Amino acid sequence: MAKHRGVFTEQTIANRIKEGRGFGDGNEYLPWITVRDVPSLGRCSEIRGWKTNRVHQLLSDLETRYFYTLEFPSDIIDIREQYPLLDSNKSIDETVKIAESMGVKYPTVPKTGTLNVQTTDFFITIITNGKTEQIARTVKYAKDLSNERTMEKFEIERLYWVNRGVDWKIVTEHDINSKRPKT
Repeated sequence: MAKHRGVFTEQTIANRIKEGRGFGDGNEYLPWITVRDVPSLGRCSEIRGWKTNRVHQLLSDLETRYFYTLEFPSDIIDIREQYPLLDSNKSIDETVKIAESMGVKYPTVPKTGTLNVQTTDFFITIITNGKTEQIARTVKYAKDLSNERTMEKFEIERLYWVNRGVDWKIVTEHDINSKRPKT
């Protein structure tokens, strides 16, 4: 069992930043969260990507299915999963302020009460009309979108990406059933 499974502290977060997690691209990228870091009710996967030549950390079957749809189109050139929502100072100050402006409680780690670093499931680099752009996608089962707390967290995430001019969407199992997902 992993040392930090489900027990993120301020020191754990500081260590991850020091390790460079959540930074870089291609095969240099280190995901913020790995399959060993979080308890899962479902199946997690570690899959070597052919675009990045590194092992991707996928926390559900739905994330795995979506990942496979991203691997094949030639216009998608980089896939970063479990991407942390940190500001330019590598802190959560921005997302905390977003939550405060919304009047909602910021997500915390249940066992420690530590303010959590929110993540986006996929941060994707794509070439559109010869221009490189980045898009962010969160993957969730449609049935889970009726949970008010889940939607509050997604709104924090959405506003984070709006502040960066990055297209953000929620992808459900209904979007993945086609040969290529809607981006």
